[in-house]
Amino acid sequence: MMTYKLKNGTHEVTAVRYDMGSLEGYKVQYKPDCNWVWCERTGFERDYEPCN
Repeated sequence: MMTYKLKNGTHEVTAVRYDMGSLEGYKVQYKPDCNWVWCERTGFERDYEPCN
């Protein structure tokens, strides 16, 4: 798992990259409610960047 932040803000999420053939994306946990959601890869990578 890695931590990512919005490119235009400070909101952070925890995400796991998945690549299952034709299905590519991220399983993302939003804070503070900690719900897990599926995000399509290109949309997620457009909006979020890894935290250092």
